[in-house]
Amino acid sequence: MTNEELKPCPFCGGEASAISPDEVGCFNGECPSEPHVWAETEAIAAWNTRAIDPATERIEQLQYNLKTSEEIGRAFEEDAGQLRAKLTKAVEFIQDVRRNGDTRLASMAIAVLAELEKS
Repeated sequence: MTNEELKPCPFCGGEASAISPDEVGCFNGECPSEPHVWAETEAIAAWNTRAIDPATERIEQLQYNLKTSEEIGRAFEEDAGQLRAKLTKAVEFIQDVRRNGDTRLASMAIAVLAELEKS
């Protein structure tokens, strides 16, 4: 068995080392359960079987984040569209009020829109 055939340590992700043809272990010094050494019959199962592969777990997390951000983006676009429609109606209202000569009401509506733009 060579190091190329071994997956990282199942406990810390460190590099596995073949101690002999019959033994494999983790000796990176930072592993919380170091050293791990198994006879060949246990080594293959211990090193190459994973409950959760760290790379797969990270990919799944990134895919979830992407999906969530896309959902947030769609919700934002929907909210922006609704706000755009409301502002369009408000502008049309102000234009109608101006045409009818009620400048006081038009000024109040313009002030309200100005405050909305600040937030």
